[in-house]
Amino acid sequence: MTLAVTSLGVICSVGHSVDVACAAIRAELSLPKEIIHFTVLDEETQSTEFIKGHPLDGYCEGFVSLGRLMRMVLGAVEDMRERGALPNPADTYFWGRTGIIVVMPTLDPERFLDATGDLAQLRKEFADQLVLMLNLPIKPTEIHVIDRGAAGVALALQLAEQRLTHTERFLIIAVDSYVDVEALEWLDQYNRLKTDSNQCG
Repeated sequence: MTLAVTSLGVICSVGHSVDVACAAIRAELSLPKEIIHFTVLDEETQSTEFIKGHPLDGYCEGFVSLGRLMRMVLGAVEDMRERGALPNPADTYFWGRTGIIVVMPTLDPERFLDATGDLAQLRKEFADQLVLMLNLPIKPTEIHVIDRGAAGVALALQLAEQRLTHTERFLIIAVDSYVDVEALEWLDQYNRLKTDSNQCG
């Protein structure tokens, strides 16, 4: 079976839409900024310093952990709906034959405080909340959350191919963010942040 990409949606640090983000990427535009809500200790000078990252300015402030990921997912879907001229939520015929697969980072309890309990239940709650926020009449059986990190998109394509006998199309939404406090603390714990004293971070 051949899978076809029929529409795209993007929200990232260099653009809040596919057109803007792709133009910025083609122009090799990068907008690193100091992450002002997190500091690290410079071992040589014993002073604190800000690290640089690529935050979604004006979009994700105040959102952390899974709430930040949800905010980004909603933004990407909204961009795709506008750019792809997809039907509004009242079109139950279209959306009733549409599934959603969300690809997110591994739900490591060291990174996500919410991931200390039943992960299957956490995935279900994320999916339920997503459908509620999107207000789309999508069948609960066609909403899937894959928390396998970098392998997630390949697994999502495989799952979509298997499930296309049950539905007509899937929205595959890949999302991640490393600039909230929980993620930065997790990266810092494993010495993975790039700083003046850790250039290979």
